[in-house]
Amino acid sequence: MKQLRNWLVLAVLISSTVAGATRAQQSQPPGPRMVDLKSTDGTLLKATYFSAGKPGPGVLLFHQANRTRTSWDGVARQLAAAGINTVAVDGRGHGESSGTREDAIKKTPADMEIFFQFLISQPGVQRDVIGLAGAGSYGPISVTALHAAGSLDTTKPDPAPTVSCAPSTS
Repeated sequence: MKQLRNWLVLAVLISSTVAGATRAQQSQPPGPRMVDLKSTDGTLLKATYFSAGKPGPGVLLFHQANRTRTSWDGVARQLAAAGINTVAVDGRGHGESSGTREDAIKKTPADMEIFFQFLISQPGVQRDVIGLAGAGSYGPISVTALHAAGSLDTTKPDPAPTVSCAPSTS
């Protein structure tokens, strides 16, 4: 009888552990998805989409000049877990994106628009609640580029929140 009780206790523990793990998996956002996008001139641009797994705001993350989109992975996962659909991008000539860094300077506005349009096309992303974050010079460049393209209306009472991190010396 004691042996049967031990087996029952073990079975209950295993069942509750499996059920708890299943619930934890269901509450986690889906894993990141690598994205290939084409710029207006055909250049391949790479990004990673971190879905929140539910409707919510979106944010674009732009790396600093000496980094890649992977530098945002930890932040992007946290944002997605908090319900914010997130796209981390590799700028032209950086990371896995094609093109040259020289071209990046003049092509950044059009490339930013491609990333923006991708984000707002994702299911559940609230088009009117989009934030921008850029490290180094990409903070102000992203705002300027999207405003010039007409995607960011800074005349609204509550324009998109923007975070611009200080340039790095490394």
